[in-house]
Amino acid sequence: MLFRSAIPKTGEMLPVVGIGTSRVFDVEDGTAEWRERRGVLQNLFDGGGTLVDTAPSYQDAENVIGKLLTQMGARNRAFVATKVWADGRKEGRQQIENSFKRLRTDKIDLFQIHNLSDTDTQMGILRGLKKEGRIRYIGITHYREEYNTELAAALRKHKPDFVQLEYSLNQTTAESELLPIAKDLGIAVLVNRPFGRGRLFRKTGG
Repeated sequence: MLFRSAIPKTGEMLPVVGIGTSRVFDVEDGTAEWRERRGVLQNLFDGGGTLVDTAPSYQDAENVIGKLLTQMGARNRAFVATKVWADGRKEGRQQIENSFKRLRTDKIDLFQIHNLSDTDTQMGILRGLKKEGRIRYIGITHYREEYNTELAAALRKHKPDFVQLEYSLNQTTAESELLPIAKDLGIAVLVNRPFGRGRLFRKTGG
């Protein structure tokens, strides 16, 4: 069973290992790749994991995750995280509603503003949806270190429930400012590319 850590804002316990879907979950139904991805999800759940992170910009990944969780009867086993990457209220609202449809759910656990995209506008939409009970947590993301200063400012201004950032043995810049801010403000940290898209494994292989 995976170690769990508390989400600071609520105390809810969340397994510390999840999976991302960028590049690898854009597969066709009924193929060998589809069955393999279903096996990946099953292994996650069997091992005690719950978090599945996706986004509408990850090709068809949202739709694939929605279909797989439905086929597996596993929606209640998953902590589903997705993102909005839009400019303006109309585009943001439409993209968000499309995510609900593709993920085949009426409630999303974590909705994140992707790469600081029109943060103020999208934050207003997400806070409204959280108040309505359609989403449980709100987050802000960025994966490039040159945006750390902007991300830090957004965290101080909006105080989201989660921040998603890149952090690994070969990318430690988040330690200087972002992680201390998250700790001080009680923001949960979701790490992407913890193994540098496999680069760390390749360096130590054999």
